[in-house]
Amino acid sequence: MRRRAATWLRRGKSVVLDATFGDPDERAAVQRLATRIGARCVAFVCEADEATLRSRLAARSKGPVSTASDARLELWPALKAAYSPPIELSEAVHINTRVPSDEAASRALQALRGMIG
Repeated sequence: MRRRAATWLRRGKSVVLDATFGDPDERAAVQRLATRIGARCVAFVCEADEATLRSRLAARSKGPVSTASDARLELWPALKAAYSPPIELSEAVHINTRVPSDEAASRALQALRGMIG
C-alpha cells in the first residue's frame, strides 16, 4: 500500500491509506514516506466502543465477501490485543465512528478542510 501511495504522491496526487495501522512501526513508516516525498500526512483515529465494533464484525460475516478487510468477529481478541493506540500522533484527528458512516465521513472532511483552508 505504501509503494502505491508513493507512486501517486510523486505524481502530485493526494492519497488515503485506509487501514488499522495498529503498529507504531507501520505508522512511522507512513510518516517517513510523507516526509521523504514532501507530502502532508494527516492521521484520523476512528473510534467506536467495543459493542459497536463487535456488531459490525458480526454483520460483516453475514454479508457477501466484498470487503477488503479480513477482520472477522472470531479474530477480534487477537486484533484488539495487537492494536497499539497512536499516542505518538498528538495531532491526529479523532473521529467518533459510532455514528452513521456518512456522518463520520462528513466530520472527517470538515476537520480536513479546517486544516487546509
